[in-house]
Amino acid sequence: MLAAAFHFEMNPIFTTICIMLFIAFFASCIGPAFWTMVTEMFPNRIRGQAVALASFTQWVFNFLVVLFFPYVLDAMGGSLTFLFLSAMGVIQLFIVQIYLKETKGKTLEEIESMWVKN
Repeated sequence: MLAAAFHFEMNPIFTTICIMLFIAFFASCIGPAFWTMVTEMFPNRIRGQAVALASFTQWVFNFLVVLFFPYVLDAMGGSLTFLFLSAMGVIQLFIVQIYLKETKGKTLEEIESMWVKN
């Protein structure tokens, strides 16, 4: 919707609502999921270092997105930029569905055994 709002040069209020909806859904779904998953998926012996590295990596990529976003927006325009970001979200959805395992109701030891190859 956000890509369409930019492409069709819709009412700025509609565009603002789309941005607010994106932020609300991100903040209530995939945004905090990173912090939950990263603390559960590593074995106890390396959890601290692994979470620190994952957090550092996430913040570096957040910085890069914010740094390059204005340039991409100028080069591609609003509609293509947000269409690209939407496509990345769909790809992320498939990767999560394929590679991440359900951890609900499992102990940390059970989760660790799921990740260890026999």
